[in-house]
Amino acid sequence: MIPFDPNEFGRLSPLLRSISQILLPPDFEGVKPWVGRRPVSPDGLPYVGRFRRYKNLIAACGHAMLGVTLAPATGQLVAEIAAGREPSFPVDLLDPNRYV
Repeated sequence: MIPFDPNEFGRLSPLLRSISQILLPPDFEGVKPWVGRRPVSPDGLPYVGRFRRYKNLIAACGHAMLGVTLAPATGQLVAEIAAGREPSFPVDLLDPNRYV
């Protein structure tokens, strides 16, 4: 296992420390950190709901850094939408067609 060098890993260092405390100590020898874009909509709200054009497609994306946090609520909404039930809370602001 390589030492956690904050100069090398920056904001990733606390995450790597947490992994070591919660899971088995990982071996990051030779692994280079990489970054990717966060899936986020222009207004910062996720997309949850059916697409008008494709009735068999339900969106549940664009949660940015809150994906894991919002997963239970999003899962509940998607289940309700897929079953054809009224969502348990308003989803108008999350409409995936809002920029069409």
